[in-house]
Amino acid sequence: MDPVSGARAETPRNPRHTVFFDIGWEGTPGTWVALEAGWAGTQRLDEDPYRTHSQPHWVVELLAARKFGRTWLFANADNAGDVRQTRWSPLLLGARRLDGRWTVPQWAPLEGFTLNGGARVEF
Repeated sequence: MDPVSGARAETPRNPRHTVFFDIGWEGTPGTWVALEAGWAGTQRLDEDPYRTHSQPHWVVELLAARKFGRTWLFANADNAGDVRQTRWSPLLLGARRLDGRWTVPQWAPLEGFTLNGGARVEF
C-alpha cells in the first residue's frame, strides 16, 4: 500500500508472480539427476534509467552425480540458459549517483552460465 494515497503499489524489484520447481530422478544405484527451474515475472524497477519494468525470465539449473566404486563424480550447470540482466539493458550508469553507485540495481542474474564439477571419495 502507498502510505500517502492508500492505493496498492508494486514493490520495486519484487515480481508479482514467481514459479519454482525441482525434479529429481534416481536411477540405478549410484546415479542421480536433478533439474531446478525458477521463473520471475515482470518487476517494477526504480532507480533504472533504461527501463521501468524488468524482463520476465527463467533460470534453470541441472545437477548430475554418478558413483564409481567409492568415488562420486558430480557436475552442476548453474543458469543453463545463460540468462543475464545485461542482455536486456546496460548495467553501468552514465554517471555516478549521489550515493556513490555506478550500476543499476540487480533484478536478474549477472553471472551467466556456470559449469562446475567435482569428486567425493568415501573412506
